Amino acid sequence: KGKMLSRAEKEVLIKAVAQSIPTYTMGVFLLPVKLCNELNALCARFWWGQTGDERKIHWKSWNFLTKPKKEGGMGFRDIRSFNLAMLAKQGWRLTKDQNSLLTRCFKAKYFPICSFLEADDCPNSSYVWKSVLAAQNILQTGCYWRVGTGSSIRVKEDRWIPNHPENKVLFPTENDEWEWRVSDLIDWNVHEWDKEKISICFNQFDAEAILKIPLSKRHVQDRLVWKFGRKGKYEVKSGYHVARMLDGDSNGREESSGPKRNYRLWNKLWQLHVPSKIKVFGWRACLNILPSKVNLVRRQVLQEDRCDFCRRCPETIVHAIWDCGAAKDVWVGSTV
Repeated sequence: KGKMLSRAEKEVLIKAVAQSIPTYTMGVFLLPVKLCNELNALCARFWWGQTGDERKIHWKSWNFLTKPKKEGGMGFRDIRSFNLAMLAKQGWRLTKDQNSLLTRCFKAKYFPICSFLEADDCPNSSYVWKSVLAAQNILQTGCYWRVGTGSSIRVKEDRWIPNHPENKVLFPTENDEWEWRVSDLIDWNVHEWDKEKISICFNQFDAEAILKIPLSKRHVQDRLVWKFGRKGKYEVKSGYHVARMLDGDSNGREESSGPKRNYRLWNKLWQLHVPSKIKVFGWRACLNILPSKVNLVRRQVLQEDRCDFCRRCPETIVHAIWDCGAAKDVWVGSTV
């Protein structure tokens, strides 16, 4: 048999090899959900040491392992969410690069009278278009308009109010015009908001948020920006987190046995200047997922939880590492 890999080495292989191989395909095509689940399952089995038909204990779910390290997870990618984040990058290009051949072809065929963010599927569309369209809600969630002239922004339908819930007007307005634009709210004589009109037409909460938006003194075009990225440009990393949020299991669902978020603890652990396998061991100890006898009894693998050395106390992780007389002898010997 070859050399047994440590969990730190398995982490590198999963992140740098197993989860990177399908990256090119995921940037163009939407992988079937079943395939994504199978790829996730393969990575999980490899991480916990399962080979062939043997069964190994999965001490934490794959969903937990895909959480960022600062939240107690291992930072593995969820294949499905990463696939959607990659496809959202193509959607961003369709939105921003209007002169590219790809954008002109897709726009002429699939959304000739609207933008990509408002496009719908149509009969007999290509699988590439269906794939990119599957990531549309990521851009709809993370994009908003930066106000320039306001002529391209619809007051009630579009997202254009920064630092505001959903970046949209929340309450019904007094004006029901179908093509009411943000430019209609600007006093062009002084290049400032028309405070009187805004206070009359909008709820106070919305009106205060609108009046806080700075206006340029120059004639600049409205610009669609990604609110989670630097300089307003879409980034796959932040798109991935939006995809996880929309899926409802990145920060929403917590395992009942999982720890409360302790960013300080996890940051200190992963910043230690020790071998990576020691960090992973410490991570498992903090989560109480080492195969101590108490944990194995809880999993119905063993019947007896007494420590083999002292025969007095249950073998918990703390007892095995610190409290047991044999462990104390080891620690004393190591300081000599």
